[in-house]
Amino acid sequence: MVADGATIGEISYETDRAKFIGRGRTTANPQAHSKALSGTDGSVFDPIEAIRCRVTLDPEEVVSINIVTGIGETKSSCMELINKYQDPSFADRTFDLAWTHSQVLLRQINATEGDAQLYARLGGPVIYANSWLRAPESVLSKNRRNQSGLWGYTISGDLPIVLLRIADPTNFDLVRQLVKAHAYWRLKGLAVDLVIWKRGSGGLPTAAPRPDHRFDCGRHRSRHR
Repeated sequence: MVADGATIGEISYETDRAKFIGRGRTTANPQAHSKALSGTDGSVFDPIEAIRCRVTLDPEEVVSINIVTGIGETKSSCMELINKYQDPSFADRTFDLAWTHSQVLLRQINATEGDAQLYARLGGPVIYANSWLRAPESVLSKNRRNQSGLWGYTISGDLPIVLLRIADPTNFDLVRQLVKAHAYWRLKGLAVDLVIWKRGSGGLPTAAPRPDHRFDCGRHRSRHR
């Protein structure tokens, strides 16, 4: 976190949600509003990422604050990135390049900014399993196959599986949208297997009206049965 054009005062951080909220408090009135963050790191029960810096503004003063998140294999590589982004001009250039790259990527797959936001939201449950987007436990428990049961369908089982089930062959727009999402995830470094399951007879048409569907995704190999 870097504030350009201002003097940064106290800096603190927190990775423990319980300490951020405080005993007997809620997210509407956390203790983090009234005191410095504790500086907790390491393994915690319910992790968050919170960084606070205190900046005092004069009347009519404008300050630009850059918040950059990243990951490195070692602490030294992280420190190098932190030092690099201390330069406001470098940060501005990075944000400009990221925006340009994003626009090129969207044109490449013929998607809109709204599409990209949708694909990002759908990508979350691929990484962090969401029970709402999975089959009921009563269905999952009936699975008797292991990973090798997928190989006959040319699915390795090594990657998360996104399953699209189509009951109405006129829902081709939905198939097209998921294919775009799959391309977007791949270009963003998220590798998944997209499985399209057409139930019933007949093929998929070349045009489709408004879709009516159910979307399932999950990381577990037992998802595909």
